Amino acid sequence: MLPYSHHSATLFVDTKAICDNWHHLDGLSDKTCQTGAVVKADAYGLGMVPISLALYKAGCRLFFTARLNEGITLAQAFAAQNNDDARIIVFDGMLSGQEEAYRTYPLVPVINDLDQLARLKAFAKGAHAPVDVALHLDTAMARLGLEAKTWDALKGDASWQDGLNIIMLMSHLASADDMSADQNQTQLALFHSMTKGLDAPLSLANSGGSYLGADFQFDVTRPGIALYGLSPNEDEAALKPALRLCADILQIRQVEAGTTVGYGATFIAPSPMRLATLGIGYADGFLRHYKDHVTPHINGIACPLVGRISMDSCVIDISHLSDAQISEASSATIFDADFTPKDLAQKTGTISYEIITSLGARILRLYDEGDV
Repeated sequence: MLPYSHHSATLFVDTKAICDNWHHLDGLSDKTCQTGAVVKADAYGLGMVPISLALYKAGCRLFFTARLNEGITLAQAFAAQNNDDARIIVFDGMLSGQEEAYRTYPLVPVINDLDQLARLKAFAKGAHAPVDVALHLDTAMARLGLEAKTWDALKGDASWQDGLNIIMLMSHLASADDMSADQNQTQLALFHSMTKGLDAPLSLANSGGSYLGADFQFDVTRPGIALYGLSPNEDEAALKPALRLCADILQIRQVEAGTTVGYGATFIAPSPMRLATLGIGYADGFLRHYKDHVTPHINGIACPLVGRISMDSCVIDISHLSDAQISEASSATIFDADFTPKDLAQKTGTISYEIITSLGARILRLYDEGDV
């Protein structure tokens, strides 16, 4: 880090709220079901290592990443804390050329296709004990995993498991965010059919699936977005908000009527105004089309955006603030418990996953075990 680094926007992450959300999700299933934590994509852009370490302290022992490099980073962080009983499962599985990494780090790859199965069996020949792996069965997504006809053919040959210790059979729900979707029951039935007679822990439920009841929870649940206080369905009341995004005030200026603001002169001051420039823009994931859907606030007072959102900054109207209120202000809040990333997603026609994973690396992440 540079000796004089500065960040013009800060994301406050309440790790206690995240841990409380994990406990809530864990309580949705019985004690025989293990609740993991999906921390892929840097914990959805929020900070994989500090969040995972906090979840470990809260009792979580099963973590899921997508990429191998994410798994390595997390394994190193756990090793530094002597968290030797944490288990990390890598959704991508073992790709060609990654064998050495799996020899070095205690990561569990997922088998997604026959090529990965063959690679893992070859890898297992050099091991002194069966190699732990998970196996992904595709029940709807046509994305990753063995499809039913391939799986049926494979099961007929008992040697397919030679050298492997299958620690989990998993699939992924495609429509769990809609609790009434027929596809949920269709996938459940297919998952039952594909895993019938097999002795391995089963996992189907993501965040949305955790709310679908015991039939969907099996032996392991894999919540992700709900950990961060953002339910994929409408049942969000029991989850604690965990995020607050603020942007520094870089400059305050008085402008005359007729002054144009921002690129394209899309806003013209109708009267004398006082404006504040905030240090956040589309390079930070505060996208241009958010302009008509977000109203930043200063100490709870709404301050509308004016003009276009730029790469590094945006401008808000603070004409209605008193001199005292302005002198005390150093930042404006973009979203918090009252206006969440899910609210922004609904207004902009997307999902909260996209909102938070788009937050840029220039935004400082601060972790607080108290309220945000």
